[in-house]
Amino acid sequence: MKLHIKEIKLWFVDEGTNPISYFFNNNKINVITGGSTTGKTSIWTIIDYCLVSDKNNIPNEIFEKVSYFGINVIINGREISIIRKSPKYYSVEDDFFLITGSLTEHPMKENEIKKDILISFLNDEFGMSTELLLKISNEMKYSSMTPSFRYFLLFNSLTESIIGSKSLYFDTPFYNENLHNSLKTIFNSAVSGSDFRIIEKENDFQLINDDLKKLKNSRERNKKNYNSTNKDLKNIVKELQELGIIDYSYTIKDIEDTIPYLMEITNFKKVININDNLTTEINNLKFQRQEIIYKQNLVKNYKKEFKEYNKSIENNIDSLYPVEFLHKRLESQFINSPETYLFLQGLNDTLNNLKKTLNKSEEPLELNINEDELKTELKNINNLIEKAEQEFLKNTEVENIYQIGQIQNKLQFIQNKFKIADINDEDIDKLEYKIAVLEKEIKQLENSRQDNLKLIDEYIKKYFDKIPSLKNYIRHNIHLDINKMDLVLTPPKEELPFPYGNIGSKSNYMYLHLSFYLGLHFHFLKLKDKSIVPNFLFIDQPSIPYYSDKENDDNKKLVDAFKLLNMFMHEVIEEMNEEFQIILVEHASPELWVQNNLSYFHTVDEFIGGKGLLPKHLFL
Repeated sequence: MKLHIKEIKLWFVDEGTNPISYFFNNNKINVITGGSTTGKTSIWTIIDYCLVSDKNNIPNEIFEKVSYFGINVIINGREISIIRKSPKYYSVEDDFFLITGSLTEHPMKENEIKKDILISFLNDEFGMSTELLLKISNEMKYSSMTPSFRYFLLFNSLTESIIGSKSLYFDTPFYNENLHNSLKTIFNSAVSGSDFRIIEKENDFQLINDDLKKLKNSRERNKKNYNSTNKDLKNIVKELQELGIIDYSYTIKDIEDTIPYLMEITNFKKVININDNLTTEINNLKFQRQEIIYKQNLVKNYKKEFKEYNKSIENNIDSLYPVEFLHKRLESQFINSPETYLFLQGLNDTLNNLKKTLNKSEEPLELNINEDELKTELKNINNLIEKAEQEFLKNTEVENIYQIGQIQNKLQFIQNKFKIADINDEDIDKLEYKIAVLEKEIKQLENSRQDNLKLIDEYIKKYFDKIPSLKNYIRHNIHLDINKMDLVLTPPKEELPFPYGNIGSKSNYMYLHLSFYLGLHFHFLKLKDKSIVPNFLFIDQPSIPYYSDKENDDNKKLVDAFKLLNMFMHEVIEEMNEEFQIILVEHASPELWVQNNLSYFHTVDEFIGGKGLLPKHLFL
């Protein structure tokens, strides 16, 4: 990924003060030199702030005087400029301006751009993968840092915190205190470049492995349930056998087949239908019996009425016998008058008529009903009703609805709990095969990454061995411990291969850090278009070890460091035909690189004689 900085520009709160620009050349070691507290170290904090930092690392004596910061860069062959409003009370401002081309005289409204859109634009330019950014963000728990290209600026800054440290190789606190949680992923991704296959395959592996674990866990749970399920089913079968629903010879062979079979034979509606049919049959028979009884009662009532009718005639005859006596014995004693004669004669006629009726033998009305047949029919119907009622009672006892309902509930619970039929071993085999393939592919990519790490060890050692001041360590081995993110220096093989816990002065560690960063960038350049790390490096004062330790105030050792940088630039530009830019802030005098003919050194400015990053009058 190609990026170099052309210009840094500052606009001031004091509108009477003209903006100031600092210009940098590509394929050069751009040096700003000067004394302490001149603001030269803030060069990197300004660059970082314009590159959408979520933190404000700019000293307050600078940002309080500045209204806007701007940078002009060439990114992948395209010139763009980014302007950002100065922090306020130590908090960042999210007023951004994106310009295609060089920096404008003033920030202009039409160039305003939202922060997230700017980050997205730069993510695309850096060649960021969404999967990679998400993975890093997940590892950076509780971080407010937006997933972006900014993670990889770690490789572009050799800050003062690192330069003389014995163990710190990446200044993660400068960017985000949680960035160290994802340092290994960031480093591995940088080493592999834009080949994000390993991350994609690791993501696929994780998803498939999660699915596989779920299936296996379900199967294990079902296996644990198998014994208890089998026992429960045996108890249910026993109940059904006692109820007479299934034969005592039935045994459970397969749980998966047994559950639906038992659900079917204990179908609640089926049991209800059996009893409903018997009830209907019994009701019909009882209705027929009522018809027969009705006919019997009809005959019985008819005979009863006829008998009572004859009896009433006899009673009337008995009551009229005195009339006959009067008519025969006392007829001569009555006054022979027409009225008396007619009265007695009427009574006598009535008596005679009653006698004739009683003596007359008349058959009852024809009913077309045979009493014997009715008795036989009634007997048969009663027998049928008795049998039907016995069958009903039998079914009511055997097919006990309450018990059947309980069994159905038990079976439903077992069916829900026992899901082994839903787990297809073939599906598990397919997932295991996919995982095996992914593991093989990931291993191949990991081997490729390990090869890259070995190359980086070689590149670091190549530059380390070219430092005259470290001639005592030329035959020693250098290895990057990826887990600790630390360089390990060990003696030659013929000596005891125990790593050094300390290699001496801070200047030795300064050389070690320079070699490390140069070796890394040499590898990134070898990746060419696949690299996701910009081809520039900011270095903050390699001379710090000498100014902090007066006993080691040795310009020769510092020149060794400068010569190493110059040699790196020559190798990259002349031999590899690549581009690179270094921005170096220093205490040292330009005479060191001028007198030693370090051709790639370019002095941008000297902050001496009261001059600094900001005009002196702003502090008066």
